[in-house]
Amino acid sequence: FGGSRVLGNFYTPIVKKCINVALEADCFIHVGCAAGADAEVINSVGRVAPSRLRVFAQFSPTGAGSFSGSDVAAVQHAEHSGARVSYLAGGPLSLCLKTRLIRRSVAALTGCVASVFFLANPSSRGSLNVAKVAAKRDQLVYAIPCGFDTVPDSLVGLDGLWEISQFAGFRAFQWFPAAGYLF
Repeated sequence: FGGSRVLGNFYTPIVKKCINVALEADCFIHVGCAAGADAEVINSVGRVAPSRLRVFAQFSPTGAGSFSGSDVAAVQHAEHSGARVSYLAGGPLSLCLKTRLIRRSVAALTGCVASVFFLANPSSRGSLNVAKVAAKRDQLVYAIPCGFDTVPDSLVGLDGLWEISQFAGFRAFQWFPAAGYLF
């Protein structure tokens, strides 16, 4: 689970419901360390099932390497509540922030069969880049629009398309890879 760093409180019930559906299906929840969607996921799981939560942080246990888009407090609280936290999941602090962020997000995909992204806009570049990696790994990929009605931007470099779907009873878009080509 993950998504946009700016996600209005209006969408908190949607995040909670999606998390509850996944937990009821005995899923473990992987998430990043950012403000917005990640923090909503961390807080939602941390309250009810912290042992089923794995957080991937691009910063150190002290918060070194964090930036304004990080939610260090949510990650530390989750860890103290029993969640498993992988600090520096994007690599050492000597790497640039952008590299650590994408590497952290890719690490969070490991072992997952599906990915769900809460998007504040259809062109949420960071989330869509991670969705592309998930799709390349043959995961089910869902995008839940949080404040827009259009189809999310295409996953650049992948043949396929978003189709209207649902996740946990909410309107969503699911990525479908293109079928084989006929020659």
